[in-house]
Amino acid sequence: MAKDLNSYEEARKQRIEDNKRRFQELGVIKMANSLTDINKKKNKRNQAKVKSNATSTSPDVVRRSSRPRNKVSYSEGIGTTNCKTSFLNRDALKRAESFQSGLLSGKPSFVKSMSATNVSRNFTLSIPVEIRNNHLSKEKKVRIVLENEEGLVYETNYNGTSGYLSTGWKTFCMDHKLDNGDALVIELIEPTRFKVHIFKVSNDIVEVQVDELMQARKSNYIATRVVTKAERSKALNRAMSFQSRLPSSSPSFVKSMSHRHFIPVEVRNNHVSKEKKVRLVLENEEGLVYETNYNGAYGYLSTGWRTFCMDHKLDNGDALVFELIEPTRFKVHIFRVPNDIGEGQVLI
Repeated sequence: MAKDLNSYEEARKQRIEDNKRRFQELGVIKMANSLTDINKKKNKRNQAKVKSNATSTSPDVVRRSSRPRNKVSYSEGIGTTNCKTSFLNRDALKRAESFQSGLLSGKPSFVKSMSATNVSRNFTLSIPVEIRNNHLSKEKKVRIVLENEEGLVYETNYNGTSGYLSTGWKTFCMDHKLDNGDALVIELIEPTRFKVHIFKVSNDIVEVQVDELMQARKSNYIATRVVTKAERSKALNRAMSFQSRLPSSSPSFVKSMSHRHFIPVEVRNNHVSKEKKVRLVLENEEGLVYETNYNGAYGYLSTGWRTFCMDHKLDNGDALVFELIEPTRFKVHIFRVPNDIGEGQVLI
């Protein structure tokens, strides 16, 4: 047995030596060694480059990275373009509201400021709940006619269940070159016919001072001042008192304003869809509606919530009562932080 093993080992060693000799004859070993040398030289050059890029830093600042330090600002900033756009949008809305207040027909009407959802992404238009509940059909598919100021008419499809115009609305937008911020006065002149008055964002108002624009932005942005615990508590108590008087059949919750708006776990688990992207409508006490995106996976509102905050001048500490009046619609009651701890007023 031992003799067989020895003969096997000798034969194996002989094959190894034969293979080495063949590799040398073919130049394989020499080629492998040359490639190894090249890789070593490349690694040395790369290490030298990294060292040459390193910059000296202050001895009291310890950094792990060898990259040069760049000054980076993470603040949102107030750009003049954004401020000007916001200012012009509000101007169009004011002109539309002024026109609506002067209507003498006595027919139902509402004002709508165009957003990206209306004129670019989805091309839909929501009808305020008061108009659709009292004056429009609740059927799932209704033909609604839009008439412009020149008498031209456009047929659209209206969903009486969700309260949206869809097919045909895109054509109306394209033909009238509606843009983000344009304001419409929509007057119901017949049971299925709206007269549409358009107020474009004006390009004439361009000499607006930067400081005025910045001030306008600040006056509408959330979290404009530090709110004391007593002030926050005052608004929260009034909101909770109001909530206690709501009918128990409507799910509701109270939210004290901070930077991001989450839906409470109990409400979102039992009453709101768990899909990743859901369109939720917020309706204020005047019946104006705002479309928002709701993430059912994480439970927070995103796109559209900022517009609601800006339009209602919400501030840090303001308390809101959210009442779920439909599966994807909340009625929002606003209770503001008072400027003093005296008598606080309920403002909308």
